[in-house]
Amino acid sequence: LEPRQITLKVATPDGKVHDVGVSLKDTTDDIKKKIEESTGIKVPRQVVKHNGEEIPKNGNAKDLGLKEGSELSVDIFKLPIKVRNWDGNVISLDVEPADTLGAIKKMLEPESGIPPSNQVLSRGGEELLGDNKTADEHGLKAGSVLDLEPRVIKVSVEMPDGKTKVVEIAPSDDGNAIKAKIEAQTGLLAPRQVLS
Repeated sequence: LEPRQITLKVATPDGKVHDVGVSLKDTTDDIKKKIEESTGIKVPRQVVKHNGEEIPKNGNAKDLGLKEGSELSVDIFKLPIKVRNWDGNVISLDVEPADTLGAIKKMLEPESGIPPSNQVLSRGGEELLGDNKTADEHGLKAGSVLDLEPRVIKVSVEMPDGKTKVVEIAPSDDGNAIKAKIEAQTGLLAPRQVLS
């Protein structure tokens, strides 16, 4: 004899406790789907624990020793990643698979000092494009290493007449590219420039 359904008490990171009905034959995946239906936390984001231990991927509610009123807790799965800033510092972040690239850039702003709209994030030399795409869609995994640099930087150029002009350059610009940008903004021909 066993109950057709038991009710689990599921605590979520926001401090709420949800009643989730499961059958003893429900697998871990079934339980996670029912938690998603009740809490709105997507299955890939869930780390479900019983008695402080993450529940195993295989098995069912009965095998897990779940009973009427058993308590589960749900943590949000996070990916630890490293971001090499262009100034040489390494920024450590824990991101959720569902975090968008735009959200990750906002997380980086306080430590990098680079506004999200001016950030270029790349992995293995390839720029990550699409601020609305998630970390999961970009293929980020635990331990991923990204590179961060500003799209443009503003430099002050002191002209021969003593005036100062602000010129936007890219971190990857070489001397000739910088001279061309100075020429475009000031009119001083590149061959006549001596930069120091």
